[in-house]
Amino acid sequence: MLLAALAGLVLALPVHAEPLRIPAGAFTMGSDRGDADERPAHDMRLDAFSIDRRVVSNAEFARFLQQHGARGPSGERWFDDDDPDALIRVRDGRWVADAGHESAPVIEATWHGARAYCAWIGARLPTEAEWEKAARGPYGMEQTTRSVWQWVSSAYRPYPWRADDGREDPGARAVRGTRGGGSSPTDRGRRVSRNPDAGHHNIGFRCAR
Repeated sequence: MLLAALAGLVLALPVHAEPLRIPAGAFTMGSDRGDADERPAHDMRLDAFSIDRRVVSNAEFARFLQQHGARGPSGERWFDDDDPDALIRVRDGRWVADAGHESAPVIEATWHGARAYCAWIGARLPTEAEWEKAARGPYGMEQTTRSVWQWVSSAYRPYPWRADDGREDPGARAVRGTRGGGSSPTDRGRRVSRNPDAGHHNIGFRCAR
């Protein structure tokens, strides 16, 4: 109910660039030459979806925080505002991004906060399969490497990826996957598991529909 309510809000919504449209079709997910958790390579077919060209910025997430705060209705953390790495703070009663970092990818948003933000704009987090298909395309998706790791909706489980094996259950208590990579070029497309209840200094997110 919470996410549905957030999705219905229209006041002060950020303006996003037109999402990238990813057509339905097949692609190969994973790799037989990568790390163990990237194996095996397997054929996948996805329905059409759209995904944001870029990750959510500090300025965009600050507008969400201004509307909803840094904690969810059950006390869950949406943003680790007390972490010194956070680049959004309360100034004069308003959440604002640090000067010079307005357009930079938001960091310290938890998995729960990323989901809530996407619902707020009428979207959702991409599944791991969607993120990989869009990044492999390429369809114009930016900031896939040498930027920040990015939350996906999927629980971190072995391949092959399946949508019906419980990994896409948002209520499951499970570590969640991130995709992309930080500043290292060796991080290209890799999978990493993260605690969904905490923000991280090198994890952001983008939304899908």
